Amino acid sequence: YVDGFGNAISNISEALVVEVFGDGATEVDVDDGRLAFSGFSESYTAVDEGAALVIFNSFGLLECAVRNGSASDSLALHPGQPLAVTRSE
Repeated sequence: YVDGFGNAISNISEALVVEVFGDGATEVDVDDGRLAFSGFSESYTAVDEGAALVIFNSFGLLECAVRNGSASDSLALHPGQPLAVTRSE
């Protein structure tokens, strides 16, 4: 779902990612690889203003966001797009 800030929130929990991948390095692909992220950000301020990131939100769910912006608008994200978490090679 897309929240009021334009963050695209998934139904993938941090607990599930840790259960499946442990502490191993992971990658996140959105929309069949149209967007790719290496690892998770610890905070929104870990990236430059206007930069895209993936982060576990306060509910423990994976979300795609843009610091001080709308991921929905700037990355053309909407509900129903595929999102995959994989182990880095």
